[in-house]
Amino acid sequence: MPGRAKARWFVHLSTVRFSGHYIGDPQVYRPKDEAKELRATRDPISHLRARIEIADDDFEELDAEVTEIVEASVEFAKNGTDPAPEDALKNVYA
Repeated sequence: MPGRAKARWFVHLSTVRFSGHYIGDPQVYRPKDEAKELRATRDPISHLRARIEIADDDFEELDAEVTEIVEASVEFAKNGTDPAPEDALKNVYA
């Protein structure tokens, strides 16, 4: 959104976890179709989009910007170095 002042928003939305607690989690604690139903009815991105009433073009632009930031962050993390073992307890306080 070139030429516009950046808005700072705070939106409080409640959401649910769609996947299990870990890869391969059988999710025996919820009915089988619950996750599928929740994805269709409680998608947090859809709720956010409706709440802030943003135009499709603006949303797509924001989505592309966020995707670019996330991809750059992942690449930065992958190219980083592992910490030294002696630093494992640095800045840990009782």
